[in-house]
Amino acid sequence: MPNKPCRGVEVWQDAFCGDEQTWDAALALYTANKGDPTKYFDYVFAVNSMRKRTQHQLHMHVGLITSGVKPGLADGYKWAKAQKPNPATSFLIACTKGTAVQCTFDASKQMATQNTIRVTIKSGAAPSAVQPFNTVYGPIAPTAPNDATKFNSMAVVAPAANEWLVLQLLNGAAECLLPDAESFGNCSL
Repeated sequence: MPNKPCRGVEVWQDAFCGDEQTWDAALALYTANKGDPTKYFDYVFAVNSMRKRTQHQLHMHVGLITSGVKPGLADGYKWAKAQKPNPATSFLIACTKGTAVQCTFDASKQMATQNTIRVTIKSGAAPSAVQPFNTVYGPIAPTAPNDATKFNSMAVVAPAANEWLVLQLLNGAAECLLPDAESFGNCSL
């Protein structure tokens, strides 16, 4: 996905790339292949930055999320929702790659320099409603890619009904979120 040639995240707004509707297509594909969209924190839709992609064009990874990433996301989400008087709308998690990718959340370490993934919590009936591309990359300038599109891969995970976690992998590859051996081999944090 998308099903037409699209250079990459640096041109996500182009109509032939699918714009934000690409995320809804990923959810439809996952559901059509017997994926259960109510199994929260279980599945992920991810794309690589310009420097991390392994193909010559944009393609989306649709699959189950690796078990080592779930605890960091779940703990950060729980912390964010518990903040008073207003829930937090974002948090950061730290990930390491050893024999597997492991992610943890630490409320006392919420600076980008100490973490690997920036997570933004958004509400909407479908992934496209929360505008994942725009959240991570912003409007794309017609002249040149920005640093975010060059270095930061991104993903969408569902933590609850009508809520979406928009992940910005700070200098990381989308493959780090997937459990298969080939993806792990392409994982860089």
